[in-house]
Amino acid sequence: MPRPVIGIATQTLEATPGELPDCWIMGQSYVRVLRNVGAIPWLIPLLTDDRETMREIYDRLDGVFLTGGVDVDPSTYGEPKEPYCGHTDRSRDDVIGSALERANPIDRVGVSRRQQDHRHVSVPAPPRLTRAQTTQGLRRSFVT
Repeated sequence: MPRPVIGIATQTLEATPGELPDCWIMGQSYVRVLRNVGAIPWLIPLLTDDRETMREIYDRLDGVFLTGGVDVDPSTYGEPKEPYCGHTDRSRDDVIGSALERANPIDRVGVSRRQQDHRHVSVPAPPRLTRAQTTQGLRRSFVT
């Protein structure tokens, strides 16, 4: 049986003038963990302006691993960015969203991103979410 190909959306690392161009990055630990459990990790570039290439990438994936990272941009779910919201990466949000909404569903596993929205939720989650509370009293939601 072939090993599953699991996509990992990269993150944007902004340029440092004179030292480093704009980059897409991902922590090695995620890649190593997927490899160690028998998957073939595939780093997904944030080509938001190239739907055809992104479709080709998604069609080759058996699953998507949603990593931790910066806050989800509130505009992704129709909310303004509040002062408590940290750094965001809209291109990453768009690529992850399109991977999850593609026509042929694929498996997904996720790691918590900095969940700024657990503090102020203006619209209740749909019933397909499982809610939990951490020992610190923070509420989290998980897609089931």
